[in-house]
This record gives sequence, C-alpha cells and structure tokens, in this order.
Amino acid sequence: MAKAFPNSHFIGFDYHSPPIERARAAAKEAGVAGKTRNHADYQAKRIQSHYGGAA
Repeated sequence: MAKAFPNSHFIGFDYHSPPIERARAAAKEAGVAGKTRNHADYQAKRIQSHYGGAA
C-alpha cells in the first residue's frame, strides 16, 4: 500500500516481535521504510482487541 499511496504513512503493530522484524525488512526491501512504522509492545494487544483483532 505504501507504494500505491506514496503520500500516506502506515503503522503496523503486533505484540510479538518476529512479525515486526519481518515487516521492517519487507518495507526496507520495497523501498518504503520511511513511510512505515512498525511497533511491538504490550499495548498492541489491547489495541488489536479494541479494533476487533485487525492488525
């Protein structure tokens, strides 16, 4: 999506670190690392449940 919408910024979150590391690597490889932010922390699980489990 970051390539399709270059004027946008994207945030990813997960409470487990390995998917975050893969997302960071994929964004870097795609050349959109400056348009994305990926976070892993204990509050991400609360945020996920607030939005119906969507991440």
